Amino acid sequence: MEPTYLTVEQAAEHIQVSKKTIRRWMDDGRLIGRYFGPGVIRIRLDDLENLPETTRADTDNTNA
Repeated sequence: MEPTYLTVEQAAEHIQVSKKTIRRWMDDGRLIGRYFGPGVIRIRLDDLENLPETTRADTDNTNA
């Protein structure tokens, strides 16, 4: 089965955090962003849904 990929915005909406939080988690290595070209970043849905609860609890809860 093919993996499902989300944009940064879709990933943020899916787990109700900000895009900034998703990018911070990628910078910190907590979440893997895959690059499909210049400026094209996608996040696997499985990776997002398998984030530890401690990571999800560490959010800024804004949708900026």
